[in-house]
Amino acid sequence: MTTADATYNGETKPRSKWVAIALTYLCPGLGYMYVGEFIKGLTVNLLFLLMLEVFIISFSILKFFPLLPFLVVVAAWLIFSTLIAMDIAQKADRAGDRYVLKGYNHWTIYLVVFLLSFLVPIVLTLDFTRSSLWTLERVENGAMYPTIQPGDTVLVDLNAFREAPPVRGEVVATAPSESDDLQFLRVVGVQDDVVRMEGNTLYVNDEAVGHSPLKEEEIAHAELDKESGLLAWVEHNQGERYVISVSPRVYTELTMPPTRLASDEYFLLADNRSQVPIQGVQTEERDSQIRDSRNFGKVSGPELAGVPRFIFWSRGPDGSIRWDRIGLRVH
Repeated sequence: MTTADATYNGETKPRSKWVAIALTYLCPGLGYMYVGEFIKGLTVNLLFLLMLEVFIISFSILKFFPLLPFLVVVAAWLIFSTLIAMDIAQKADRAGDRYVLKGYNHWTIYLVVFLLSFLVPIVLTLDFTRSSLWTLERVENGAMYPTIQPGDTVLVDLNAFREAPPVRGEVVATAPSESDDLQFLRVVGVQDDVVRMEGNTLYVNDEAVGHSPLKEEEIAHAELDKESGLLAWVEHNQGERYVISVSPRVYTELTMPPTRLASDEYFLLADNRSQVPIQGVQTEERDSQIRDSRNFGKVSGPELAGVPRFIFWSRGPDGSIRWDRIGLRVH
């Protein structure tokens, strides 16, 4: 036996290309670690995290509908992972039966790297995005019909009011104190306005807010449901125009005295003006309906959580996907 034959270089163990491929699709960095390329593995993981951060930052700045771009990113990542898996499979074959195990070729190290350089950063990023930048809210009531309908899942921009306050005609998200769920309503009165209501008629600065029939091009966006029994109109409010709905079978005699809105105060109404509890309705029925400023009065800026931007997903009453509503901008 020669001296070279007696030299101990470390424990050897074959590299299975199937294990390498499985680890790559779980976390690309693990695949490279498995075949002895630790630095390259960490680099690939960090590149994925960078791509995710760039996507979220771009999404938050440009405020585009994210579903299609996200699917493109996922598809690109799957293609990238496949190319990496092919490269790692070749490295595993070349390593043969004499691959010398590195100190990090152990499942505990794989787990630590997977958690610290991949899973935990992704979870923290998505949690921060959901709590501080964007969130999804499923709508179950018809308060904002026809713009937002029951079965819609709405993408809400939680960062909308950091640079500018709400404006008249804008749809906003607010969180009632008794509920964690977001509620969508429209701003009909802003700072220095004097707002009052007589029945379903809104007055802003002593001017009755007018209505007109929907034009043909506006009906497509409104997505009217002929079976609902609701009539859709365009409301003209101090130069702003938006679609509302009323029921010819429901009328309220509720009268609200003039209310002056101070700085950073807003008057919010549901687009479906027939959804708000009226006088004489029993408490249990009242609680099941939407509420707006006819019930709880004016709302201050800090009570507004954000702005609904897009219909992210939508299902009809029968559970079918309403593809024509997905991606619609809320306005």
